[in-house]
Amino acid sequence: MSFHSEKYLKELLDNISELSQKAGAELINHRKKKNKELNISQKIDGSLVTKADFASNEIILSGLRKLTPQLPVLSEESTINLDFDRHEYGWIVDPLDGTKPYIEGSFDFSVLIALVKDNQPILAVMYFPAKEELLTGMLGEGTKLNGSKLEVSKNTTIQEGHLSLRHCRLDEEDKRSYPEWLDSCAAFSKIAKAELDAVLIRHLHHKVWDVAAPALIIEGAGGKLTNEKGEKLIYSPTKFMAKYIIASNSLTHKEALAAIMQAVSKDV
Repeated sequence: MSFHSEKYLKELLDNISELSQKAGAELINHRKKKNKELNISQKIDGSLVTKADFASNEIILSGLRKLTPQLPVLSEESTINLDFDRHEYGWIVDPLDGTKPYIEGSFDFSVLIALVKDNQPILAVMYFPAKEELLTGMLGEGTKLNGSKLEVSKNTTIQEGHLSLRHCRLDEEDKRSYPEWLDSCAAFSKIAKAELDAVLIRHLHHKVWDVAAPALIIEGAGGKLTNEKGEKLIYSPTKFMAKYIIASNSLTHKEALAAIMQAVSKDV
């Protein structure tokens, strides 16, 4: 089959959807155990990792090797593939996005899988196993949540409580800020589901696997995701660069970009 075949890509999207659900089921099974059995540890960058991250990773990598043995895979929990950029197509995977909320018992953790062509996503899934929410996207085919089409909000200005912030904050009198802390993937999904108008993240710890799948999901629903200059990100292990990551319903993107000038750094 050819990657230029729409039929093949749709079949591939179905396959990675099933793969994400299989990995998600494994995450749920691991979380039923006590925290000490999760083997929680800290990486060099300060982020947390558990036994469940690696179990999910193995399920996904094994499945992708069977589906597309010729393609490279870039995953958070694997050794960086230095040959990734030499290939026209490749997979970008986060086997457990939101390890902190996962450990804490929150529902806001997910499995992310994206197929990129020339460092831009063309297929993507975001699966939230605790909520049984499967967001799927295919370039030119829109975004769906459990099979139903999604569209971003139609607000032309950011509404009160509709701007999610990470690692930065606005003045307390600015009512646009979302009142609660959100993991980035939960925030990104809320853009696609029209529950937020914009997301503003000061780029500290996010990597290419945190953003590749959400970018296509958001864009497929009519939204936009860029760096602080309003430029598309490059989904590559060596070229993924930004000071800020901004996602929006597209209509509020300029306002979200302008909010950078008002944002105060917050290292949390």
